[in-house]
Amino acid sequence: MTNQRSWRDMDYDILVRIFMALNITDLITGVAQVCNSWRTASCDPCLWRKLDLSTLKPKTVSIPPRPYPWSDQESSRRLKQIMKNAFYFSRGNATHFIFHYFVFLQDEHLIYAAQSNPNLKQLVLPARNYISKTGFQQAFQRWSTLESLTVPCVICPYYMVEAIGKSCRNFYQLKVLCPFDMEFAEALIKHIPKLKILSLRCSLVYTEAINRILKSLEHLEVLNLSHSIFVGEPDQGAETRMQTQKDCDIAALLDVSRLKRVITCKREACLLCKHKLDDFHVGGWCCKFQEAIWREDEVTSLAH
Repeated sequence: MTNQRSWRDMDYDILVRIFMALNITDLITGVAQVCNSWRTASCDPCLWRKLDLSTLKPKTVSIPPRPYPWSDQESSRRLKQIMKNAFYFSRGNATHFIFHYFVFLQDEHLIYAAQSNPNLKQLVLPARNYISKTGFQQAFQRWSTLESLTVPCVICPYYMVEAIGKSCRNFYQLKVLCPFDMEFAEALIKHIPKLKILSLRCSLVYTEAINRILKSLEHLEVLNLSHSIFVGEPDQGAETRMQTQKDCDIAALLDVSRLKRVITCKREACLLCKHKLDDFHVGGWCCKFQEAIWREDEVTSLAH
């Protein structure tokens, strides 16, 4: 009689290599339930350095088709349970955490993530969040090692930037997809003066705010302005002047000579910039470009 090896006798290193091709749901609800040896391998630290919830199926947390704000206690509870399971397997080893683009994020989710993974270096937030000043403060106090943040939309950017500046001493790169105005610029100058990389890809950008940070953020090295819409400060009583990057000369608007890299799109060939300004409205900006824009970035360290 020939000896037959059982699935549970597979080599640990081979199991880990196989499991690296699986998403977080498969690891938690699939292979970890097979047997003890598979469960042990599924907890290997190399599998959990990056917690990517963006692979979750919509039915998992009752995700709606578009990121409209809503209050759904059942979805909140299920998201919390998924996070709890993921953090159990990661055992505090995660350094990168990506929320699903369409989940509804509240203070309790962000604070729980910070409590469970204090060594986080990169955080990617969803399209809509209702994080308060207290929520940002309590979370970032635990994330002293945080280096990078992607935030599509934030209600109170000043409080977020202030919390980062107080607690995250190694923070150096930020990506936002919401309006970048003077208030946002002044907050960065005051609280994160050593910022090196800033991506405003697909954002509504006030030209005056950009010029302000170019003059004051002495450590800034990389600025991504791809597909941006630029807003000129209007005279008193005049309408705000908007123009796409396609219609303006960046070099003429901004003094970017001291930066190592300034990223703009190819004006005539850019499909995103061919959208007419008549179709633009601030409230629909994040919805319009949605998940693909959130994931992509010409700055490699900000793409996910």
